[in-house]
Amino acid sequence: FYGRFCSAAHDIDDYIQQLQFSDGVNLNQAIAPDFWAFHEKTLDSTRRCYKYHQSQTFLNIFEVCYEEDAATKVEYIAQKLMPIVFERYDALVEQFRDWEKLKSSDTSLYWKNVMNVNEELELMGYQHQTDKFIKTLDHLSKIPHWIERLEQLEKVAYIFNVPRNKEKEDWLLKSIRLLKDEDCGVELVQIINIFEFLDKNLSTVNENCWKLITELSNADNFIDFLKNIADHDITNLINGVDDHSDENLIQEDTVTSLIQVKQFLMCLMKKNMDTVADVLKVLLNVIKTNPTLGDKISLCSNSNMALQNMYNNISNRGEVTKEKIKNAVKNGIYTFKRDEKEGDKCQVILEYTSKTNMQYNLNEIFDLRGGALLIATPKTTVRINDDCVVNDKDEEMSNIIDDFIVQVDTAQEIFNVGSVLIQMGHFGYRIYEQKLHGTESMINYLKSLKNELDEWKEIVDKAHEFCYYLTFFSSRHILAFYDYFTSEKLDKENNEECKILIRFVNSKAQLPPREGVQKIPHESNDYLEILCVIGNELERIFKNVPKQSRKLKALGQHVKSDIVTKGKLFVAACNNASLVSNIIMSLFANHGSYPEPWQLLICTSSTTIEEFTIFIKRSFFASNNGYENHLFCIANLELLDFELQYSLVNQIKSMRDQTGKYLLALICCREAGMHHHILDQFSLDVHVTNGLSTETMIEIYHNLCKNVIAVSSDLSGQGKTEWIKESSYKKKKITHSFLISDGIEYNRLVHQFKKCKLLPIESLHINIVSPDHPEDVNMFLFELLTLGIVSTNDNIACLPSSETPIHIFIEIASTTEQRLRSSLPMVGFLLSEHLSWNISNLKISREIHSPIQIVCHYLNLYESMEIDTKEILFRTDDAIKEPLPL
Repeated sequence: FYGRFCSAAHDIDDYIQQLQFSDGVNLNQAIAPDFWAFHEKTLDSTRRCYKYHQSQTFLNIFEVCYEEDAATKVEYIAQKLMPIVFERYDALVEQFRDWEKLKSSDTSLYWKNVMNVNEELELMGYQHQTDKFIKTLDHLSKIPHWIERLEQLEKVAYIFNVPRNKEKEDWLLKSIRLLKDEDCGVELVQIINIFEFLDKNLSTVNENCWKLITELSNADNFIDFLKNIADHDITNLINGVDDHSDENLIQEDTVTSLIQVKQFLMCLMKKNMDTVADVLKVLLNVIKTNPTLGDKISLCSNSNMALQNMYNNISNRGEVTKEKIKNAVKNGIYTFKRDEKEGDKCQVILEYTSKTNMQYNLNEIFDLRGGALLIATPKTTVRINDDCVVNDKDEEMSNIIDDFIVQVDTAQEIFNVGSVLIQMGHFGYRIYEQKLHGTESMINYLKSLKNELDEWKEIVDKAHEFCYYLTFFSSRHILAFYDYFTSEKLDKENNEECKILIRFVNSKAQLPPREGVQKIPHESNDYLEILCVIGNELERIFKNVPKQSRKLKALGQHVKSDIVTKGKLFVAACNNASLVSNIIMSLFANHGSYPEPWQLLICTSSTTIEEFTIFIKRSFFASNNGYENHLFCIANLELLDFELQYSLVNQIKSMRDQTGKYLLALICCREAGMHHHILDQFSLDVHVTNGLSTETMIEIYHNLCKNVIAVSSDLSGQGKTEWIKESSYKKKKITHSFLISDGIEYNRLVHQFKKCKLLPIESLHINIVSPDHPEDVNMFLFELLTLGIVSTNDNIACLPSSETPIHIFIEIASTTEQRLRSSLPMVGFLLSEHLSWNISNLKISREIHSPIQIVCHYLNLYESMEIDTKEILFRTDDAIKEPLPL
């Protein structure tokens, strides 16, 4: 009673507080005569109201009476106001006995928001009423809701300039008039007919459309703003979010929504809509194509003032932007050079001098371009003797803006082409800087740059055909060999990198001393000759060394269908990425040998087009260069984006048409039923497989990795690290820890491992702690343990070559249900040591300050009941000198 009918009374808190004090009373206290004394004057009304506490009509009558009386105290409401409410409620009940004579205006207010007509009628004592009566009351309860909806629709019709004439009513204006019944002329029996009339005109309008109508009707100020900027292109307004965001209140999605909403609404406002029906038809079509438009309008409307301020700020800065653009076009110098930090990319700088020296990087240049598009407006015209004459100043500025946009777009293309030349190892772009001024010079330079790129691609293709071993190395690695062969002084870092690159092809081959190689003239511009000299030196290194091949013993059950036939592409498809290593080993097991690093390309999300281009050439040129019976495999192709997959397919098809002597397998995982371009294009060559069984993989890796052991435990703190240290010590090795944790991905793993310089006296301790990308960690372990080398386009690292075996310990952090261990299938193939809790294995540290000694000293005093009388000191003269005995 207090909560439903007295919540607005000034003294309601006193009554509520009294009830709260009564929460802990027992039954005897509750039935005592004086217990309810404080509430005595409200009890009668409370008892009577209890029957109607869920009645909406009763509440509606109460609210009407309350507004008329303006009662402010609980006692007054209970004793004075509630009797009036009951009297009116009883009168309403009596009126409905002859309901067909009632007017809509007399009763609609009392039936507002009623959700269940039958329940209300039961409370009134009406039983077994006609369907017509119930349907009428149901419509009656919804009249306020429909008046609101129709008025919103009327507002939207006005927004879209639909002709409105109250003297000549259309169906919408008529419906609003009848539902409001301001003339008190509509009888209840007419309500059903009115709603049938409404349904006839609104039958196709769904809830999404009504939501859009609601948002449009509530966004009149926002729509006025859109009308004011109707002729302006705001597609680049997104560039102003960071600088003009009303203290970061505007997010990018708000500005994006503004751009989309303007595009839709301005298009709609240009349409000629003569009737409300035309508006509804258009809105329904909009909802089908953009169902979230209503939400976007709401978002923009709520941020209307902030958006206007942002737009005005940018517009006000237009003159400053114009000045910058004018200086850039007339005085600007674009500098293109090799980026010293990133190394494999081009850098762009725009400079000009006005009052001060101004300098812009590529991102800032694009911001300026966005500002140019924002201030660019259609050329204005003025009327002189009925002839249209273009305003000269506006035309000049418009031409400057157009010129600037062309310059920026050209600079972007120069950046892209220059970066490709750098990444493809063009010798002329190792040191690169070019300054350009003016649109024409930039366009001409771009043309020459594209020609140079085409020439370089042709040179590289020829060099790959002439010198097979060039296909084993990326351009970055070719440049490393170039530095080694041409340097006059020994560079230790370059020397070590070249040694690893030689090992990538054949661990038995040796990097020759620089003095014994064919000299490459520094000033030579014959790039084909330079590449061929490098290729010839590589061939000299490898040609007299037996081709490296590690025989794989026929262990376990092989998959007979996983056989790659010469001259026929083999495309392996699976539904589980964790099986990729099983499939790779199945293909090579049937071929009789373990894979070598140069036979396998495992793709990542950062794999470049150059990596698989040289790999495809390597596999297709193999038969003519002494590698005719060697299998090549590209895995994880699903990680490549569509553009790279498309290029890969075209390259394979082109090479396949040129030669039929190749052994190439592709592996693509299609998890969640996704389709991939590669599987679609080579559908006739697809073989569904899961590769070798777990048992066979265990046999293979127990044989291959006899000095590798995976260590796990049931719980954390059971001594995995200590066990590894002890095991390593028994082998007269010191552990070298390599941590894998958190968000580390494959590229970073390789980069970090490259820094991990193992000494002969060290064993490798790989400590895996909660990685976010277990699939990358698993593939890293597969490559490291199977090939001995891990590589990306930028980095290559390997286990040190040693006559004595390298001992590797892989520690897997304990997780619930061993989820981490389960996410690393490679770990399951290795020799393992699983530690379980055993008190006999508990190792007690003898160090005074070790946690176990400190805790046990405390427990010792506690057990002897001396904890309150003695101090445990560790840092004073009276500190404990001896550890507790075992």
